[in-house]
Amino acid sequence: MSGLFAELRRRNVLRALAIYAGAAWLLVQVATQVFPFFDVPNWAVRWVVIGTLLGIPLVVALAWIYEFTPDGLKRERDLDPGLERPPLFGVALGRSGLLIVAVGAVLLLGDIVLRHWPAGPDAAMPSMAVMPFKNLGGAADESWFTDGIQDEIQSRLSKIGEFRVISRSSASYYASRTPDLRQLAQQLGVSHIVEGSVQRRGESARIIVQLIAANTGAQIWSETYDRQLTNVFDVESEVALAIVDALRARLTPAEQRALSTDPTHNAKAYDAYLRGMAAHRRVLEPGYLDEAAVWFAKAVELDPGFALAWARLARVNADRAYFGLDLTEHPCEQARHAAETAWRLQPDDGETDLARGFVRFMCDNDLSGAEQAFASAVQRLPNSADALRAISQIEWQRSNWPGVLKHLHDAAELDPRNSELLSTYALYLLANRQFDPARQMAARALAISPDDATLKVNAALIEQADGQLDAAQHQLDALALQPAVADVFAFQMLQRIYRGRYQQARSDLQAALAGDLTTVGIGVADYYVLLATVELAQGDAEAARQAFAGGHRALKTYDNGSITDNSAAGVYLRSMLCLTEVGEQASALDGADCIATRRASHSGDQFALNALEVLAQAEMLAGNRQAALAAITTLLQQPYMSGRYRAPLTPALLRNDPIWAPLRDDAKLRQRLSRRLG
Repeated sequence: MSGLFAELRRRNVLRALAIYAGAAWLLVQVATQVFPFFDVPNWAVRWVVIGTLLGIPLVVALAWIYEFTPDGLKRERDLDPGLERPPLFGVALGRSGLLIVAVGAVLLLGDIVLRHWPAGPDAAMPSMAVMPFKNLGGAADESWFTDGIQDEIQSRLSKIGEFRVISRSSASYYASRTPDLRQLAQQLGVSHIVEGSVQRRGESARIIVQLIAANTGAQIWSETYDRQLTNVFDVESEVALAIVDALRARLTPAEQRALSTDPTHNAKAYDAYLRGMAAHRRVLEPGYLDEAAVWFAKAVELDPGFALAWARLARVNADRAYFGLDLTEHPCEQARHAAETAWRLQPDDGETDLARGFVRFMCDNDLSGAEQAFASAVQRLPNSADALRAISQIEWQRSNWPGVLKHLHDAAELDPRNSELLSTYALYLLANRQFDPARQMAARALAISPDDATLKVNAALIEQADGQLDAAQHQLDALALQPAVADVFAFQMLQRIYRGRYQQARSDLQAALAGDLTTVGIGVADYYVLLATVELAQGDAEAARQAFAGGHRALKTYDNGSITDNSAAGVYLRSMLCLTEVGEQASALDGADCIATRRASHSGDQFALNALEVLAQAEMLAGNRQAALAAITTLLQQPYMSGRYRAPLTPALLRNDPIWAPLRDDAKLRQRLSRRLG
């Protein structure tokens, strides 16, 4: 051992290591102190530490092999072994001095590791859930105020990169449940719980908040705030800063600015904003998008400088456009104006980034612009499942399925009790033709919200796509018909069609089309096409033509120039106008809408495959079976999410959906299709 130490000393290895350790320590200190002032994220500091540690073996190897000499760098084996080695960089140390330097180097590197190396699972960054606050005001209709206070505190904490904050939707799952604290923490995967209550009295409010250690139940911090409604906004920031202090977290300058900025000082505007948030959280329920838009518009009317309300107004109108609702009001124009106003007022806020990204994606189909905005949102909102889901949509449209599933997985980690997110994740697994993982994820979603009609339908359509109609029926049996909810009703009708219950499907579709379908929006075209499918299956060509004609007339009311052709709604509108026109007139696919649909089918994004599927249906209606076969062969081999099935086209759907009957009835084409699919 003494011989090895002597050889290391002779070759200046220990001196080189000591000098490297000192330089590494200095580099890490500079990174720690300087990076935050330029808003460089904490992970960059960790990589500096990792890089310096990985450099140790390299320094030892180089010092062992090479030697600095008056004539420059020389290989050790090329030097005369009898010559005295010059001290490295002219530094001469005795044995005791060398030992002191070596020990000092070890201590310095140990300090670096202990202070900056990523902690293990038990000592990871603080993680927390902001649980639903108790409404002590007594008025049930004021719960939106209590929810809003909780939501804004959660939002502030979510902007802190050194915290992992579970999304509001997962925490809200426990609003009517009181599990054991440790069980709750285990289900959410958090180390801390934030609880609180709000008592509103006229123009004042008392807000009580506490931070609890989940593993012991011990209270770490608590505070009571008595405020007038005119300055209640300060409470959210004060709570977040107090929790930061209690957990000894470090804030970047950008995070400090974000926490210290009040969204508005207008109490009435803030009131309208919180009401809008309450409605927007119920986005899946008919009519609530419109209600949210009204409240957010009221908020910015009362305070034109309210950037956060402008950002939310932009998102609501982008949603309305994307889902084909209220298009006569030109929601995309309203969304663009709101997003740009938010950016002008507060360009460095993550919510502004999200708003601009959604407008670019949903209204303009600007993937690069949307991706840039969403990436910025992820940096500024490190705990935002919304931002991760948004990026997954960009990856989906670019057909990057590994990216889609990764971002959805990460979003589910931040929002583990969000049944809607898990169900969406299931559908994307299905779109990638991963049937068993899709079933498992859908089952997780239903375990959280077993009575949710949309989740039951999503579980059912997975079975429909795989040809398991009994399993699909099991999910649908408990559901009443819901004509006003297209995402439910369309699959109830498809199940009846697959089962051959044409008379029942016809009666239900006709009744739905005779009622108020305002909430269905542009999706009403699906109802007409399903009715036409039933009539074709019954052999009534004239009734089918009339159904297609009704769908074409309904769609024409939305064809007013407010929808961009390359957006999701635009591709849907053009392709369904093409299909209904061909179905009504038995014409060739040479109209303007069919030409636009064919152009969309060559675009290379996920909308292309939707357009191609509709073209295949139109080709069969026009009698062009060879063209339909070519399209179907492509569709059966690609991951995508169909507008008709919300699943990729599968052999089971080809067998069970009578719209493909002309292809199935042709033995020669059926044999050719079988060969192509192997």
